Amino acid sequence: MSDVAETTRPADQYDFWRRRMAGEVVPIHDGEPQAGFYRTRTKDGTWHPVAYWFGRDGALRCRVADRDVNEQTAAERWPHISKNPITHEVYKAVLAGEPWPDQHEGANRDRANSDGAPSDDSFDGLKDRIEDLARDAEKLIQAGAAADQSAADRASDLANRLAELQKTADAARAAEKKPLDEQVAAVQAKWKPLLGAADIYKRIKAAVITPFLVAEAAKMRAAQEAAQKAAEEAAKAGKPIVETQTRAAPKAGSGGRRSVALRTVKVVTIADRAAVLAFFADNDQVTEVLQKLAEKVTAAGVTVPGVTITEEQRAA
Repeated sequence: MSDVAETTRPADQYDFWRRRMAGEVVPIHDGEPQAGFYRTRTKDGTWHPVAYWFGRDGALRCRVADRDVNEQTAAERWPHISKNPITHEVYKAVLAGEPWPDQHEGANRDRANSDGAPSDDSFDGLKDRIEDLARDAEKLIQAGAAADQSAADRASDLANRLAELQKTADAARAAEKKPLDEQVAAVQAKWKPLLGAADIYKRIKAAVITPFLVAEAAKMRAAQEAAQKAAEEAAKAGKPIVETQTRAAPKAGSGGRRSVALRTVKVVTIADRAAVLAFFADNDQVTEVLQKLAEKVTAAGVTVPGVTITEEQRAA
């Protein structure tokens, strides 16, 4: 078809396509196809070469791969197809059976579905597919920077295919885990109110037992101090010292059950925030938190003191 189009088209028939191929921004209008060579992708991700041209009778012609498309369908598909112009050389090569120059061989094999069967998205199926492409990816990484546009395009195709498979695998993981998550959520919902009600034991200790034990401990210290003072006075007067019985630390609870006693705990309160930050200045966890905060605030357009900003170009 393409050779016929080359010999029968008017001199200006491919002007729109040539300008698009040159990088010029040319308006695209619905229902107004323009002669040229393009490609379109089907739902399974496969690209097909497309040609538009006008016959000597002025009628629109369109061919997708090796199939002719009627004028109405060609016009309806035009807004989508027009966004992907290709060279005449690529059109002829792909039509002859060669692979797309911007598609990676491994990614193409993964997308290929010659018998029309659905993709194997089982765990084992995805494992084989991802590991196969990951080996190709490792080879590209070891080779380093792409040497030309075609190599960069193929690498991009492989990266995109792996990203698609990762998304598929993650969705399968989430689906497999969903029943377990629902079971865990149900168990949590069942027990949470009961645990919350029982958690009041902490308030009993704080509001009822602790004040009592503190008061008892204060009484015991006062008695010990009084006994010590009496012993000192008796020693000075030469009188015999009356031994006092040592009392056990106050506690609550009896009957063989676990008793509750006073326990000394360290309550930390930050009094000098700057000094604390200085002490932990080299701590990796603090650095990680500061890094995330600096990135978030900088992205919002705020200048953070002590931060340097450099621009890097990364493939995204």
